[in-house]
Amino acid sequence: MDKLLILYTNKLCDAFRYRKLLLVVTDQLAKLGFQFTPYFLTLETTLQIPDIKLPDELQMSAWGVSTVEDIEEIRNHPETHWFDRFESSLQDDDCICFTLKQNEEIMAFMWCNFDRCPLIQDMKLKADEAYLFGVFTYAKYRGKNLAPYLNSQVYQALSEMGRTRLFSLTGCFNTPALNFKKKLHARCVKAGLFIKLFHKIKWDICLKEYPV
Repeated sequence: MDKLLILYTNKLCDAFRYRKLLLVVTDQLAKLGFQFTPYFLTLETTLQIPDIKLPDELQMSAWGVSTVEDIEEIRNHPETHWFDRFESSLQDDDCICFTLKQNEEIMAFMWCNFDRCPLIQDMKLKADEAYLFGVFTYAKYRGKNLAPYLNSQVYQALSEMGRTRLFSLTGCFNTPALNFKKKLHARCVKAGLFIKLFHKIKWDICLKEYPV
């Protein structure tokens, strides 16, 4: 009980610190079966791979495709206890998880889907496209540019695979993620509202489309 209280207290503090209070509220409603997610669908291109540097103390870090042990570590970490809710769908899709580690400790990770964007119905990806999602940095490593750095490395790898058009979704209330997208020169292609009730009934409403 004490650990759970500490976890939620830290989460609330982070919400104020990173201006994500509305995001935390909507996340808690989603757990109860009432998900209302206004979002931006953005497009990034590997033709503009940003040159992101890590702090000196993290120069020995390494990134790569996750192992079975990495997934187990993510599943059991108290900050990523939500992972179980998505694991089965990740296994069903054509997904890869990338991790950034130092001294075998995972500092950040992200996912890539080569088949589709699960949140948007009927959005199948083409041979030169990929959908990036689930970018996460553990609390003790935040503020060190890890997520932009991992993205830039994954960009390079995907570019070599011929995947040069990269889509991702960002919640309208997720201020840090929106600022992060600016660093990646992302262009908004759609504003939408995803609604899911009782964990079953789904709607994806297009609010506005932007020229690409």
